[in-house]
Amino acid sequence: LWAVDTEGRSYRLTEVASATLTPQVFSLAPPYPNPFNPETTLSFYLPLEGEVELRIYDLLGRPVRTLVETRMVQGYHTLSWDGRDGMERPAAAGLYVAELRIDDFRQVRKLLLLK
Repeated sequence: LWAVDTEGRSYRLTEVASATLTPQVFSLAPPYPNPFNPETTLSFYLPLEGEVELRIYDLLGRPVRTLVETRMVQGYHTLSWDGRDGMERPAAAGLYVAELRIDDFRQVRKLLLLK
């Protein structure tokens, strides 16, 4: 298979598919699995080093647990939430929000904890 760029040049599809694309923006991937029990994974990308905060909140905006609060290097990072609060008690079944903050960037994802 061949691909053609905007200037009419053609490339073998295998050459295009083998290119490594690196995101240039901060991003928080959808949690997996979601819904979850007993654990879910949160992955995010940092295009550059920065102060990172990843927190879990209940639907009333109350903090449930801080997963990370530190300076992190550029690249892909993965953390897990085991469905427990900051005191290691099991959180109630229900909807939660994961919030990623990096310097001035903020992104949230919904999480559904099943029991």
